[in-house]
Amino acid sequence: KNFDVNVVGTHRVTLKFAPFLFKAAEQNPDVDIGCNRALCLNITTKLGSIENAVTSWIPAYRVSKAALNMLTRTTAIEFLDKNVLCFAVDPGWVLTDMGGPNAHLTTSIAVDDIIDVVEKANNRHSGVVLCKNMEVGKF
Repeated sequence: KNFDVNVVGTHRVTLKFAPFLFKAAEQNPDVDIGCNRALCLNITTKLGSIENAVTSWIPAYRVSKAALNMLTRTTAIEFLDKNVLCFAVDPGWVLTDMGGPNAHLTTSIAVDDIIDVVEKANNRHSGVVLCKNMEVGKF
């Protein structure tokens, strides 16, 4: 189920929206690559980082997010050639049903942080994982 939602579902939606993103990018040739032109954004987590893996906790979820990170990277390679920015954001540990009561961020703060990252991202961020304050996450 984790893989179907985080990877297969994301890939299918991205494929369906790709023609619209490419068209938007073509219609705005004078706008720098970024959210004001055309953007594909995936939501990931540090738990999907292979480099940061030090426990075996929730393996199916973590593997699915690692695969999402690879999907983001490979999609970004194709999309950048068409002037569409594609990257992933790790919002941090958010107070949601999934995040639980011990999480550090409210949803409103997490959304504000994501918007800040999206507005600042440019072609140099293609295919990466960005965290709060434009910190590049580890794959």
